[in-house]
Amino acid sequence: MEKRIQHLIESPSGPNNALAIELLMSVEHYTLEQAIQMLQFNRITDEIISIDIANIRLQYIFDYQPILYVPMSYADIFRTVRIDDVPIEKYTAKLHADEDVILKLGEELDPVQCETIQNDRLQMISVLSSLYKESNV
Repeated sequence: MEKRIQHLIESPSGPNNALAIELLMSVEHYTLEQAIQMLQFNRITDEIISIDIANIRLQYIFDYQPILYVPMSYADIFRTVRIDDVPIEKYTAKLHADEDVILKLGEELDPVQCETIQNDRLQMISVLSSLYKESNV
């Protein structure tokens, strides 16, 4: 069963992730927050990553332009949470990745590896949990 759950997590569509969460909670006895934490980012483009759960999307857009084209020492990251593709304003934020964080990403500049995104994702687990509970009532 673990392999089947892992396969669902590795093919990160909203319905697959919702099913993976339900299986993790019922079979593996995870809490909802623990199950959400197991989900993986879906790489939409080189700059956009998301985690989809049913009709909920946590999305990060990594803007490299300040560090690549303007001599700045940071990159902007835009976070949105959407339900049915409609952004929820109170969960929209502009984050910053400073030069040290950017240098750790290496030449590929992989946003999934970005420390700023990983830390924010952990803070957003309770939000995703609440939204998921509300949508499954």
